[in-house]
Amino acid sequence: MYGAGLRFQLLPDDHLNFRLDVGKTAGEEMAIFFTMREAF
Repeated sequence: MYGAGLRFQLLPDDHLNFRLDVGKTAGEEMAIFFTMREAF
């Protein structure tokens, strides 16, 4: 399994973080995750 991700902050004053991850398995299955309000 392998993947990549991006993290970015749209509103620095509010510490509102966004996270986008994409992962792929050896069996060619793919998953996409999107998260808001990360802890860090």
